[in-house]
Amino acid sequence: MTESRWWMLAVVGATIILSALVLLQQPEFYQLVGAIASVVVFAIMWVLLGTRGLCRPRIGIVVVVATILLTGSAVYFVTSMATMQCIAYPVIWTMLRRTSHAVIANVLSTLVVATAMFVGLGAGTTALAVAGSIEGLSLVFSLGLGLWISSIAEQSNERKRLIDELQSTQAQLEALSRDAGASDERERLAREIHDTIAQDLTGLVLTAQRGRRELAGGNRVAAEKQLAILEENARN
Repeated sequence: MTESRWWMLAVVGATIILSALVLLQQPEFYQLVGAIASVVVFAIMWVLLGTRGLCRPRIGIVVVVATILLTGSAVYFVTSMATMQCIAYPVIWTMLRRTSHAVIANVLSTLVVATAMFVGLGAGTTALAVAGSIEGLSLVFSLGLGLWISSIAEQSNERKRLIDELQSTQAQLEALSRDAGASDERERLAREIHDTIAQDLTGLVLTAQRGRRELAGGNRVAAEKQLAILEENARN
């Protein structure tokens, strides 16, 4: 199953679970409508842009911004919707390619959700303490987990790059080895051909010289015999 399908299942599952949590809280009607609307808009946004944002950085930024705002909106209406960060933080780490950008987005998300929780709880001292402690822990957990996973991904990418380079080097060495072997074979054949032809030509020269001497000495029969040998050797 591809990464986009896994994400689609995760978002759909999170939408169902978050909607169920809202219903269990039995909030006021406007809170119920606002929280569920935020979750549904997030799901629709993901269906339209999520899978495209996985491979297009600019769309990924839009998805991250929308996720942060919708998470804050859901928390404003129902504070227990802070659990939506369980899907928001992974979206941030997945969509943003640079670790520094992901860290900044995590901080912004935490500030938006903390502010929404603070206002939703009544904007008092207790609300500030609750929002600060919960979102502080969420930020630490998100950064720790995100940086750890990012380091693993970077190591995996580095290993893949090294393996690709090794395979490329092995292929080059094999090609060089084949070329060297072919060159050695050509040189060997060239030496054998040269030696054979040199010997044959030397034999032809010697036979021709012997036939000339026989002819000069008036021995026609011996001369013809040498010519016959010369012809046979030349044909061979």
